Amino acid sequence: MQQQLIIWWSYARQNILSGPYRFTMATVILSSLVAMLVCARADIKTGDWLLTSWSNSASSPKDIIVVAIDEPTLATLPYRSPIDRSFLAQLILHIGKGAPRVIGIDILFDQASEPDKDQQLQDVLRATKSPVIVAYASETDGLTPKQSAYLNQAVNGLNLGHVVISRDAFDGTVRHWPETSERPAEIPLFATAIANAAKKGSQQPKGRVTFFADSNSAPIAFPTYPASAAKLLPPQWFKDKIVMIGATLPNIDQHQTPFTTTSGVNSGAIYGVKIHAHMIAQLLNGRSITSVGAIAKLVLCFGLAALVVAGLTAVTSLPMRMAFI
Repeated sequence: MQQQLIIWWSYARQNILSGPYRFTMATVILSSLVAMLVCARADIKTGDWLLTSWSNSASSPKDIIVVAIDEPTLATLPYRSPIDRSFLAQLILHIGKGAPRVIGIDILFDQASEPDKDQQLQDVLRATKSPVIVAYASETDGLTPKQSAYLNQAVNGLNLGHVVISRDAFDGTVRHWPETSERPAEIPLFATAIANAAKKGSQQPKGRVTFFADSNSAPIAFPTYPASAAKLLPPQWFKDKIVMIGATLPNIDQHQTPFTTTSGVNSGAIYGVKIHAHMIAQLLNGRSITSVGAIAKLVLCFGLAALVVAGLTAVTSLPMRMAFI
């Protein structure tokens, strides 16, 4: 048996894996691998295009307001980091006077500032009548043990939401809802906690995040006000609204989204606080996106690979057939 295998391998090397056959075999193998790789990403990229190429606006985008900690806001504060706790306390107090449905704070309180200001913020967070959801993260999200210890102490007894955002391992794009394994089981996702507070019974969907697009296939524009100006707005503007407070600073907490596929890197990047706003809008609108099943994907991939192989094999074998004419 061993001798027969040696004879067969010798024949294959001399006749099948040599000359034009070697090129054909290499073409078949390479094209199969390429086709399988392309197909593996096709469902994701196609989903990006379908999701962002036409208007799928949330039914009530104006119900979600973003209060942005931006550069003009920081310019009014005595220091950049951490965000002045007295300023935040006064901001939350002012917004709370308007009786919003929920206030979501996408800012990690993972370090101390001035003791009096820290206490002022704590008092306001606990006294606000509207539900307040405070951002939470852990060491698995990149916090140091010291930061994690301070955060756990600072937010003890408050309503928390885990601000983890899931990125595609292939290109770093935010496309899917985080898996349960990516967060502490006892703490809901930030968007889920806010939606639950605003609309009882909201559930976290699986699969894709429904990023909402406007009529120009651009990310929907949630009403956004600089935090420095929000304190000057009439409190009634926040009545029955979901108010998101978070940073919109250059090159900080910006993430690629499906809009990157259709509009480019610059247009596709969205601040974390606004990604959470899209996720909340999806929960409130009850929308979900389901991909085709694994078996269907496998059949499509094999079909694409077979077509590519057949086409390239026919092209590469053409000179050989012509030689016998």
